[in-house]
Amino acid sequence: MFGSVPRVLLSSLVLISVTLVLLFVGHVSLGSSRACPRPASGLRDSDVVGEYVGPDGARIALTASGSGSSGDRSFTAEKWPYERPLVYDRKARINGSGHWRIQDYVGGKGTALRLTFDEGPERGHRADLLQLAVGREGGEVMLYEDIDPGSCPSAVFEPAKS
Repeated sequence: MFGSVPRVLLSSLVLISVTLVLLFVGHVSLGSSRACPRPASGLRDSDVVGEYVGPDGARIALTASGSGSSGDRSFTAEKWPYERPLVYDRKARINGSGHWRIQDYVGGKGTALRLTFDEGPERGHRADLLQLAVGREGGEVMLYEDIDPGSCPSAVFEPAKS
């Protein structure tokens, strides 16, 4: 079948193809040190309180005081990406603060963290409401941008290590 193609050329093409496949698979699986977080349901505020680290040094600290609807749920963010998708524009970053709340998705198939910044990227302009999915991986709560539920998220915010 490959009689007219020199074996050296054929071997080189096969080697290049295998290398490209391995690089692609390695890039996809090594993009994060963890597997894909799975959606988590029925979470309480206390489950998500803490500090998280995301792509390119983005950080968010979620705090809560009080209980129920009268409690204060605030956050501070550093190097927070404000354009969607979250990981593509490394220049579109802000430091800011605001308020958060969690809510179950319709049908109970996961939890959303909704952030509202007090100030946006330009002084006096409010940043868009931002929603992240809340999931679990290995017993830890993680935040992630759920653009395509059929694939691993590219922007995952893991608990900060002390």
